[in-house]
Amino acid sequence: MKLNLGCGFDKRDEWINVDKIAACEPDQQVDLETFPWPWADSSANEVLMRHLLEHIGETSGVFLDFMKELWRVSQPSALITILVPHPRCDEFLWDPTHVRPITPEGLRMFSQQRNCEMIKQHNPETPLGLYAGVDFELLEVSYIWRKPWPLRLAEGAVTDQHLKDMMARHLNVAKEISIALRVIKPASHSFDHGQGTPAG
Repeated sequence: MKLNLGCGFDKRDEWINVDKIAACEPDQQVDLETFPWPWADSSANEVLMRHLLEHIGETSGVFLDFMKELWRVSQPSALITILVPHPRCDEFLWDPTHVRPITPEGLRMFSQQRNCEMIKQHNPETPLGLYAGVDFELLEVSYIWRKPWPLRLAEGAVTDQHLKDMMARHLNVAKEISIALRVIKPASHSFDHGQGTPAG
């Protein structure tokens, strides 16, 4: 099963196109902030979320529950493809239904391997994978550049690395972020709540 979550009007053949808005005429009308989702454990081998995740979870609790459901319904090694607006781009800022920025760094916090590495380094980064009992591996990150940068990139006037350096200092360099995750199931580690340390 392949799930196109928050499909809007971007419905795809051979996918189950899911949205909560009836006007989109999805294959299944589902509110993805209501849990549990109507799919069985480990039933999806691929999930697409195109401009969905920035709309999810006005509270952190709902966002974490969303990630738990995503992990629950995904098969081991399932591919999760995420496309979101870059948080330093006007397209992110002007939509009043956007409730949170989505970044590769934030999603990396759901990797239990990274969680354990950060704990060993006494890094205060929140180990979200361990806390939520989910495990995702960050596979790939790429950027869709805002005009005029694609043209200047094609002309050789700038490089990808130059644009990535600019993103840290300027607005409206990247328009979107494409992120690929792999589902790690069973999870890499368990969590000993009594001791507050990862085990396994």
